[in-house]
Amino acid sequence: MIKIRLELQLKTRLELFYFMVYSSMACYYPFLAVYLMNRRLTYVQIGIIFAVQSLVGIIAQPLWGYITDKYLSKKKAVIINLLACSLVIFLFIPANSFLAIAAAVVALVAFQCAITPISDSYCYEIVEKNPKMQFGKIRLLGSVSFALVALILGKAIDYWGINISFWVYSFFMLCTLYFFFGIKHNEGSTVGRPGFGDLVSVMKNYRFTLFVVSVMLLSIMQGAHGGYIPMLIEKTGGSVSTIGIVWFAQAMSELPIFFLGNRIIKRFGELNIYLLAVALYAVRMFLSSISGDYVTVIAVQLMQGITYPFYILSVIQYVNKEVPDKIKASGMSIMSSLGFGLGGFIGSIMGGSIIEGYDVFVLYKAITIVCIAAFGVGMLLKIKDSKNKTFPSL
Repeated sequence: MIKIRLELQLKTRLELFYFMVYSSMACYYPFLAVYLMNRRLTYVQIGIIFAVQSLVGIIAQPLWGYITDKYLSKKKAVIINLLACSLVIFLFIPANSFLAIAAAVVALVAFQCAITPISDSYCYEIVEKNPKMQFGKIRLLGSVSFALVALILGKAIDYWGINISFWVYSFFMLCTLYFFFGIKHNEGSTVGRPGFGDLVSVMKNYRFTLFVVSVMLLSIMQGAHGGYIPMLIEKTGGSVSTIGIVWFAQAMSELPIFFLGNRIIKRFGELNIYLLAVALYAVRMFLSSISGDYVTVIAVQLMQGITYPFYILSVIQYVNKEVPDKIKASGMSIMSSLGFGLGGFIGSIMGGSIIEGYDVFVLYKAITIVCIAAFGVGMLLKIKDSKNKTFPSL
């Protein structure tokens, strides 16, 4: 009876953590482009800011992952980063020049980029030791909070201005810190500390490396789409509050798959579900590229309910399966840095340049092609797997 109660308390704490941390993210990511336009930056400058954001992640994520595995614990690393983010966010309020804004982004992302991969790894470790828990069902609370906060904050920004988002961000980060601090879980102390050779051996595994390449290509699309969808909405007749509605619709549509995702992935396999997500992303980006009004844009983004949960759940499970226990945080950080970060960097640079030279509709056609390339690399991995029942390193 006591064990059941402790498991329930642990699950509740994890759910509250995800609810609060994604509430914080909803104050930043959906409205960063709005903030940059509010500060009168050009499209090229906006693209550079997004690229800087990705570049910092590329550098900081594997560094945090290695420091976490080598010197800290996952819990300590997340606590440090949560506290730092709650303070650094206020650098955005006085920033008015391009350089000041870039410095604020660098300072924030240096800490913020580590929160998701390390906390996901930490949560997955807990879930593996508690079979009654499912990562997808815990993570779906993040989608709920992201949706609600994005919707409400979009209207609040219309009324109070963009700076209100930074105050709310700090409040939610402190709430996240409170709930995360109360999570009781003993991280495995018997697992050896990693060396540089362990990281090299992971990168020599062709299954891991090809998967990272595919995720990197898909993240080019995500970097461009996530950064420039406000321009698409504006171009098709929407406003700031419409942006909040889009993010609300996207996040709420994720709930069913996050609830059932683990069961579906177990039934069909991580790689197959990942490929399905990539194919649907290509369809979604193409439909976005031919949308004539913001209502159609919102309708198309409801495909997020399938694409994103299948994508993120399959990536997390694939990495956890391929990476040895003692470098779980490093493995997830490598994926976040090279897969998510490098792809996002390229997408940001490419997106700003294409919009400046052409328009946002051409950008969405370009990232449709990138999705097809990501699918091709994923299929190459699937073909190699079918030919190799044993999985040798490169």
